[in-house]
Amino acid sequence: MFVVVYDITDDRLRERVALTLMEYGFSRVQRSVFVGDVSRNVAEMLAIELRRLVEGSPCDLRIIPVCARCYMGVIIVARYGEPSEAEREVVVT
Repeated sequence: MFVVVYDITDDRLRERVALTLMEYGFSRVQRSVFVGDVSRNVAEMLAIELRRLVEGSPCDLRIIPVCARCYMGVIIVARYGEPSEAEREVVVT
């Protein structure tokens, strides 16, 4: 499982990155945060494609490996909308 986070100021480039992530099967968690349950090889192919997309543009884009068990322990304090099936909530009161 991988979490992708980015800070991209160019609207068109940011949209292209988001579309690429969705093409690879990633789901949007927040505006600039995606999660995907893909293999290491797929994540590396994605990294190559994203690097080509953002090359020369000022941005920060990271692909972070997360074990499924750790991701399932995510503590969600607040959210917009309904949780996805892949998410498990721990509500902090």
